[in-house]
Amino acid sequence: LFFFSSSGCDSIKGTELKGGLKRVKNLLLGPCLSGEKKTDEIRWYKDNSVIMKLKNNDITNYMKKEAYNMSQNGTLQIHRLVKEDSGNYKVQVYNVEGKLKMEKNFHLIIQDHVSKPKITWTCSKKTVKVICEVNQTDKASIHLLQNNKAVPGNKPASANGKLKIEFTYRNTTFPAKFQCEVKNDADKKTVEQEIRCSELGSLDIVLILSIAGGAVFFVIFLALLIYCIRKKRAERYDEEALLRTIIYQLVSEPLGHSVPTLNHIWPLVFQKWEPPDVPPKIRDELPQVPAHAPQRQPRQQQRPAPQPHPPHQAKLPQPRPRTQPKSPSHMKERQ
Repeated sequence: LFFFSSSGCDSIKGTELKGGLKRVKNLLLGPCLSGEKKTDEIRWYKDNSVIMKLKNNDITNYMKKEAYNMSQNGTLQIHRLVKEDSGNYKVQVYNVEGKLKMEKNFHLIIQDHVSKPKITWTCSKKTVKVICEVNQTDKASIHLLQNNKAVPGNKPASANGKLKIEFTYRNTTFPAKFQCEVKNDADKKTVEQEIRCSELGSLDIVLILSIAGGAVFFVIFLALLIYCIRKKRAERYDEEALLRTIIYQLVSEPLGHSVPTLNHIWPLVFQKWEPPDVPPKIRDELPQVPAHAPQRQPRQQQRPAPQPHPPHQAKLPQPRPRTQPKSPSHMKERQ
């Protein structure tokens, strides 16, 4: 509802009026009349076309009778505002001499009532995307705020009858409060939303769990490796101990003057040792080694036959060496 009284009329040269369709149903536009001189005629114009006239207390409606009405004091009333009622309005007041006493211009703007905006968000491992949108594009502005401070985001975009603005946050502490504000010249609405993102904190948890799982797998693998190595060593040690035992038994048993050979050892080895990894069914199908393998008799070393000696020949006597006579000088020395 707008009404202009007579106070300060001379100083007003132009007025802009803004109203929403759902807020303002009836609009009153009143001329500023000083009342010093008698008024004879009042005219109302819209976009330079006469819509109402008051003369000698008679009111004439030149436009839609259901949309406009005029009182005796010159006030124009607009019923059931629609967007088509926007435009330039002018009122003229004449005195009894027919002279223009006052003229006033109004610019009326009728806009839609703004809708309630909506805040949506998308969380990822490193970023958070916040979107503020509203189902309205008629001369409305939209703003995204964090903790009541404007966010330097992208410019608003309009598509499919929606107006939206979005911004992507990186390394932002969450939870955080965001506000979405939508307004036009006649209305304003704001919504607030607290955003929580569990995906931002889950990155560290996933990393820690991955490292812990890798460590557990490595420990298990290392334990299995050590177990297999020790098992192989134990099996090898058992085989060597069994072989030493068999050899010792063979050496301890009287075998005459012969030395134990592989022909003596292997039958006993196959008799007492079984492969641990061979299943019983397959082991039964393998050829069995006889318990007492035939032993070869050790060969006795034969002495070489005596060879005939040549006939014995009698040795001839060797001549005795002759003694030399001693010299006289040698005799004297002995004396």
